[in-house]
Amino acid sequence: MTEEHNPKQETQSTVPGWKRALSIPAAVIAVLAVVNPSAGIIEAIPDNLPFIGNLDEAFFTGVLYWCYRQWRPGK
Repeated sequence: MTEEHNPKQETQSTVPGWKRALSIPAAVIAVLAVVNPSAGIIEAIPDNLPFIGNLDEAFFTGVLYWCYRQWRPGK
């Protein structure tokens, strides 16, 4: 019996290499911004502004999620 090719069984990622390469420095920058939000290293919006002061941390959390999705197996 011959095995038929099933694309869902592929283990290699279909994410382009440039996205994976971009996700590494993006993850480093996002971790620095989220772990130490008041350090001022990457402070796009000052935290002392009510409600909107934490939007940059929310953005960098989204960047971290995007980076995770680029390296997640079985994508």
